[in-house]
Amino acid sequence: MTNSLGVVFLKKSIGIIFLFTCFLANAVAENKCNLVFAVHPYRSAETILGVFQDFVNPIETALECKIKVLVSKDYEAHISNIGKDVADIAYIGPAAYVRLVAEFGSFRLLGQQSIKGSSKFFGHIVVHNQSQLQSLQQLTGKRFAFGDTVSTMSHLVPRYMLMQANLRHDDYQARFLGSHDNVALAVLSGDYDAGAVKDAVFLKYKSLGLRSLAKTPLISEHLLLVSQRVSQQQYEQLKIIILNYHTLAFGVQKLNEIKKGFTQFESVSDDDYDNLRIILKKLSEAGIE
Repeated sequence: MTNSLGVVFLKKSIGIIFLFTCFLANAVAENKCNLVFAVHPYRSAETILGVFQDFVNPIETALECKIKVLVSKDYEAHISNIGKDVADIAYIGPAAYVRLVAEFGSFRLLGQQSIKGSSKFFGHIVVHNQSQLQSLQQLTGKRFAFGDTVSTMSHLVPRYMLMQANLRHDDYQARFLGSHDNVALAVLSGDYDAGAVKDAVFLKYKSLGLRSLAKTPLISEHLLLVSQRVSQQQYEQLKIIILNYHTLAFGVQKLNEIKKGFTQFESVSDDDYDNLRIILKKLSEAGIE
């Protein structure tokens, strides 16, 4: 009888050990692939986390990886997070991308966003529709509103346009207001004579009294890339998923949550950003970073 009880106890013990071993094996398998997806803080951190966690869910399933969404503290931190391999995958703006490559070298690209069928975007230097200003040259001595210092369309490209119009920085009274919307509202309220905004913001406030004084050159859109920590096999899988994301169930809906009008990711190459490189180089030569 005692021997029988011992056999039963031994069998149960072996069973428990077997189940525990399986649990550990599954836990290791589940954690075998963990990736970090970094996003620059173009909206509130809470909104970005919700939007991009929803976006990466089907990618997690396809790759059999756990993907953590990381909202970078600011644009400088975002470049550092990618360049120093804190992030595995990153969503990044064009100016930040050019700076990233200049500082850390080349990266493997996944795709660039297409908004309403176009992977290029532009901005405006805007004034109130009652303003007497008709040219950039007339901005001498005027109050000018920029957005963020590293923003492509609310600072860098418009700053280049002003420079091309032979306006030095001290020829006008400039201030950084942090966002495109702040710039539009400041011009509408009369606090500033002119400002720089992307096209979507111009259209948002046009009916309230904004007028385009000048349109910027076309610039390639935001893009997705991977760091050196991502294996070549993972990169190739990711590229297929990203370029076909719009065909997934609710794919376009998820893209639209990232940016209104976002229809799909298109193929991208580094030289798509060469015209922006020229602009940033000329700004740098003038002491503007």
